[in-house]
This record gives sequence, C-alpha cells and structure tokens, in this order.
Amino acid sequence: RLGRLALHLGVAGMALILLAWPLAASSRMLGALTIEPTTPAARAQAVEALMGAGAAAPDPTLCQFAVYRLQEIAQPRQAVTLAQRCVLTFPDRLELWVPIAEGLEHQGLRRAAVAARRRTVALDPRNAQFKRLLVQDLAAA
Repeated sequence: RLGRLALHLGVAGMALILLAWPLAASSRMLGALTIEPTTPAARAQAVEALMGAGAAAPDPTLCQFAVYRLQEIAQPRQAVTLAQRCVLTFPDRLELWVPIAEGLEHQGLRRAAVAARRRTVALDPRNAQFKRLLVQDLAAA
C-alpha cells in the first residue's frame, strides 16, 4: 500500500508523492513532514503540525503519512489519536485502523485494541495475520 511504501521512501519520497494532491493540503503536509524533531520544542512543533495537517487532510493517504510520521518520531499516543480522527472521515481505510489497533495494544488498552482489530478483520477478512492478532488480543483482554 502507498502508506507503507511512504515509510520506506522517507520525507523526500513522500514529498514527490504529495505533488499529486491539491497544493494547499500537500504544502501543509509537506511542511509538517519536514520538521526534524531534534529538540523537545521541535518535537512539539512537529506533533502539532502533523496533528493539524493530518486532521485536515482531504485524502486518507495524507492522514496515513501523518500517522506514520508520528509513529516514526516516537509519538504513539498522538498517532492513535490522529488515526482515530481520520477514520471518522475515512472509516473503510484499513491503513488507518492498523495503527489504531497496534497503538492501543502497545498502550495496554486491550479492549479498545480488540474493537480496532475486529475492524481490520472486517475490512480484510482473508488476512490471516489480522485474525491471529485478534485472537491474541481477545485472549489477553
């Protein structure tokens, strides 16, 4: 999927992909993606920019970029929060439900993770890994 590919392309690769989206959304997201969180202040700025750009994204892939970048800069709670906001607009986007389930699981919120895992299985019923993870979460909840 494009979102997973973006993780491997890095910021420069994502910038090239973003050229295909409307200019305003792309430039806002590009600005958010290029902030290097080398200090606590820069990290806070990056989180704020990513949360704003992702929540306002007119396309689910832009939301995914922001969620994955938040994960990349070690902001798992914000990544889950943003993904949860994005699924309100894009409820059938599997790539947004996976980080919700993973993030909730890592936070120890097993019951909430189960609900998100159920959604991933519903969206991709042939995926054996999603089914296995759901069974594990159900056993641990």
